[in-house]
Amino acid sequence: MSIFENTVMIKKRPSYGQLFAQYLLIALTILSALGTILFSPLGLFVPTVLFAVFAYFMHGSCDMEYEYTYIEGELDIDKIKAKRKRKKVAKIDLDELILIAPQGSGELNQYARNSDVKKLKAVSGRPDAKIYDVVYRDNNTIHIISFEPDEKMIDTLHKRYMRKVIL
Repeated sequence: MSIFENTVMIKKRPSYGQLFAQYLLIALTILSALGTILFSPLGLFVPTVLFAVFAYFMHGSCDMEYEYTYIEGELDIDKIKAKRKRKKVAKIDLDELILIAPQGSGELNQYARNSDVKKLKAVSGRPDAKIYDVVYRDNNTIHIISFEPDEKMIDTLHKRYMRKVIL
């Protein structure tokens, strides 16, 4: 049997609050730098540096991607910040898979209402996105992760786990 791999990258849309804070920090950095040059080189230098550092970190939090990788029996979901830092969100052994279904489908109701279920979103935030929920068991805890696979990944998962993947 050959090993199949499928990788999908989804860019997360920053919220309006994040964009506002980012542009505000950039504007404050520029104004503070101009004030340092024109008025007080010593008094405004520290705030200029602080605003620039905060703007740098805010840019990193606004530039977020999710990567979904399916490799023969395993689904990995990673979060990538500013194309530099990678963090594993979930590593799902598909033998522990309970269900993959489009978000809002009736099959998910019994899991979505349960307060003991741990929920996580790894989606772009676009209103036109086709979002699926993965329900799986890990150490006797049920998890639901929302993600946006492409058609090829869903078709591959459906062929392999026909009774557990709902189209």
